[in-house]
Amino acid sequence: MPKTRFHEIYQDYVCSCVLRVAREVFALLPVESLLITASADILDPRTGQTVEQPVLSAALPRAAHARLDFDRIDPSDAMENFLHRGDFKASRGSSEFNPITPLTANDLPRPSSESMDFRDLIAAVRRLRDELKTELGRLSPQPNLVAQPANESL
Repeated sequence: MPKTRFHEIYQDYVCSCVLRVAREVFALLPVESLLITASADILDPRTGQTVEQPVLSAALPRAAHARLDFDRIDPSDAMENFLHRGDFKASRGSSEFNPITPLTANDLPRPSSESMDFRDLIAAVRRLRDELKTELGRLSPQPNLVAQPANESL
């Protein structure tokens, strides 16, 4: 198999793994976004050793991920929908992918209410409401006695 074809297949594989992990986590947990980094074994030409290095890092918001038609997308092209870092071009000296610096929470944009669509804005308001309810419940004194009905006959 030519190296370029191998790298095209490998790129789709890595991207599809990131999308699959996101799909599974979104199905299990009530999180609104994920930061996923995929690593691969890469030959270090300075040492001749194979080391695990990050090759793709992506920030996937739930709303953008939910809009994907998984039966029809190309995994590599789908990464363009998300903030990501990845250098899938083989380096000149070897057939390996170039390592990248993974995204961190500081790299993520902070959404403003003006840039959110209606569904995202409603989700953010509900999340804030739930956080306020939790905090109010924690701060409010909890009575230890169960109240008895006032009109109870003996």
